[in-house]
Amino acid sequence: MRCTAIILAGLLVLASGPAQSASSEEPAFVYQRIHALVAHHDNRITLRVWEDGRLEIRFPAYTPRAGLYRGRLEQAEVETLEQMVSMLAGIQPDPLFTRLNQVRSSALIEVADADIVRFIHTGPDRQTVELRTPAPDAWSSLAPEVGELRELEQLEKNLRAWMDQQMKGLERQP
Repeated sequence: MRCTAIILAGLLVLASGPAQSASSEEPAFVYQRIHALVAHHDNRITLRVWEDGRLEIRFPAYTPRAGLYRGRLEQAEVETLEQMVSMLAGIQPDPLFTRLNQVRSSALIEVADADIVRFIHTGPDRQTVELRTPAPDAWSSLAPEVGELRELEQLEKNLRAWMDQQMKGLERQP
């Protein structure tokens, strides 16, 4: 089903928070792909990684790999992930939000599936970056002037490939 969508001001929430201490209970990195067209709470693919290497990957019930998977990463794998997501700190929320609003006000755009993608990253400097954006893979080609969307699209592709690699050694949890 195709629907006509406009980037609404509330769809993109970007915040770079003040320095916070990351507790061992809070993940250092969270990635979620929220399937907006699924009408119940079980509509998210989720990756969580803690500083100590704990890993949690969750797929919704309607996906082939449905379930919760847990494991532990080696330090080298944590560092690889940290390098991959460190680019999030370089995204300036206000300019990105302004450019997306300009696209919204200048054009009506068709999007077949307006998923939401969410990243939360607490870096080694204890700065937390949170991004919640319309699916970069759908919007980057529709708004090529917003280069950060292409970067986020590539990050999401890299994360999904990384998740697939990590899944090889994990079993579904009860």
